[in-house]
Amino acid sequence: MTDPTPAPLFARQAAIRFCAVLLACAGAIVAFSIVDGARTRETFSQTSAVEDHHFYVPPDPPLAVPELVVTWQGRRLAPVSYEKEPLRDAQLRRMGVDEASGLGIYSLPSRPGPLFIKIGPNAYLRLNGP
Repeated sequence: MTDPTPAPLFARQAAIRFCAVLLACAGAIVAFSIVDGARTRETFSQTSAVEDHHFYVPPDPPLAVPELVVTWQGRRLAPVSYEKEPLRDAQLRRMGVDEASGLGIYSLPSRPGPLFIKIGPNAYLRLNGP
């Protein structure tokens, strides 16, 4: 004959306490993660032109007098000419963004004078300067 009562579970109280503590720790980790995530968010800002996919499209045919393209620090800037300058995206540093068009304005860290706008990958137009 078979006994209908199950075999006794040894250390039943200890197993229940262990599971309760384990669940409480998991809940505390989740709660602290939510609080910490809401308080501190990491942000990343690209300082070069590598990930910029917003290009200025020069007019075709080129205008005799270049049109004003961007506004930066209260000054309206236009290309010096429509000849593209072959600069590497990683060489340039972002100086700002034109709020109206969203175009990035770049400068060379080695030569802090001229400003550029991006017209394609590794292709830029020199602006009429600061």
